[in-house]
Amino acid sequence: MILKNNIFIIGAMASGKSTIGKLLSCKLNFNFIDSDEEIKKKLDMDINSIFKYNGEFFFRKEEEKILEEIVIKNNIVLSTGGGVIDSDKNINLLVNNGIIIYLKVSIENQLLRIKNNKDRPILSNNKLNNYNILYEKNKIRNNLYNKISNIIVDTNEFDINIIIEKILISLKEFNFFIKKFS
Repeated sequence: MILKNNIFIIGAMASGKSTIGKLLSCKLNFNFIDSDEEIKKKLDMDINSIFKYNGEFFFRKEEEKILEEIVIKNNIVLSTGGGVIDSDKNINLLVNNGIIIYLKVSIENQLLRIKNNKDRPILSNNKLNNYNILYEKNKIRNNLYNKISNIIVDTNEFDINIIIEKILISLKEFNFFIKKFS
């Protein structure tokens, strides 16, 4: 049984986790936290630099440490990095400390949303290669996202108000949130 009023937003890069997380936190009057931003603050480096100079393994270990600090809080909306579920430890932290919302997005929409963004360390400058990278990541991660999520929302249309409304309606199904919306 989940005892905390926390919401964890998971999904692939460019699924809308940060954008939706910020708006949802305002609607709920919860604190918003972005795990990638917390890692950047802690290390005083951008994500690309962390990957370049320290590697993905180092980044994932820092992500675990940050997540351990965050999940002990209450009344938060946490936007996670796409790879947060690559760690069994992280999965357990999320599952045991709040409601997990999975934002689904197609690879085509991921590519459209990130086409001018250079802050994605796993991607190359080649569109075809990027499609293949995202395809491989999604093939591995989508089953885990689905498996651990309490709520799944498709963000392909990306009308943020409709997405937020769907999430709020879904949250009403969880008893400890009913007071927040009534």
